[in-house]
Amino acid sequence: MDGSLYEVENRDVINKPFMFIRSGVFKGWLEDFKSNTDSDNEVIKQLTDELHIMKNVIHHQGNVIYVEGTEHFNFTDLQFYSPLIKLTGITGDIDGKRGSWIVDQYVLDFFNKHLKGTGGNLVQGPSDMYPEVKFVEPGDL
Repeated sequence: MDGSLYEVENRDVINKPFMFIRSGVFKGWLEDFKSNTDSDNEVIKQLTDELHIMKNVIHHQGNVIYVEGTEHFNFTDLQFYSPLIKLTGITGDIDGKRGSWIVDQYVLDFFNKHLKGTGGNLVQGPSDMYPEVKFVEPGDL
């Protein structure tokens, strides 16, 4: 959830269901990243490899989604301490309870589908119930 992979070598053959949940800034970050031409930079190489892994995950029926209105710390319990925490900029504009609920529902749906063989409706594609959730397609990466 909204983090990078620490080891990207030898992971391009992930062939089991996997889900990346990213913060709402992922789309803008991705656009900025794709315009970066410094391919000699080691960090850029690692992130490029990570995006390749994401493409592979989608190919193997996994998901890469992001939740609009979230920032990195929306994936922690920090958002529940005070509604004023948004003013610091470390959480997004989404209501903390709403953001947490969305993440819970998508994680639960993913595990139900791949471990129990039930559900899976949310991870199939966009939902009117959760318009904040955007699905990343392989062509986006």
